[in-house]
Amino acid sequence: MSDVQQPLKALLKRNYDFLVEELMVPLHLDAMYSRDIVSSQEKDDLATIPGRSKQTRTFLDSLLRKGESKIKAFLEVVKSAPDKQPHIYTVLMSSDGHGGFNLDAEVTEVQLLKVGETAGSKWFEIGAYLGTAMTVLEDISDRHRDNSHRLVDVLHRWHDQKGQEASVRNLVDACTEANMGVAVLKALE
Repeated sequence: MSDVQQPLKALLKRNYDFLVEELMVPLHLDAMYSRDIVSSQEKDDLATIPGRSKQTRTFLDSLLRKGESKIKAFLEVVKSAPDKQPHIYTVLMSSDGHGGFNLDAEVTEVQLLKVGETAGSKWFEIGAYLGTAMTVLEDISDRHRDNSHRLVDVLHRWHDQKGQEASVRNLVDACTEANMGVAVLKALE
């Protein structure tokens, strides 16, 4: 069967590198076992594999061999666990070919403004996670009254400093650290 006939398999393949980098398999093992995505033996084997990357690759390779129904169950597990890596489901669904975005692309002006509007209340934390110096954050605080404007200022400075390295992924990671990842990903859709 081709990937056209197996859209969920194709979705995982397109996002394989992202999942290897981001997915923390141990957080989801119990739920995956209860949904019969992994067997008891697979659960035990995965738990003993050293290194998160190798563990995730082993899981994904196995999942890809199992087919669409198991992949769908995996997506439901990730979706139903908002306290455990909520950005995983959002990113997968935003990259399904229906208007998604490239996480590795340089962030655009429009995206910076959307993030500013969405996550302004966490401007200070996001700035800190992006590596903005405390003195700069204090200056920005004095310069602007509105938190959205503060965050946009932080993001422009970050973008100016990083240039093409100012990727959507780095921005989403910083927002996720400030507990704004899901909201920001939705705003970027």
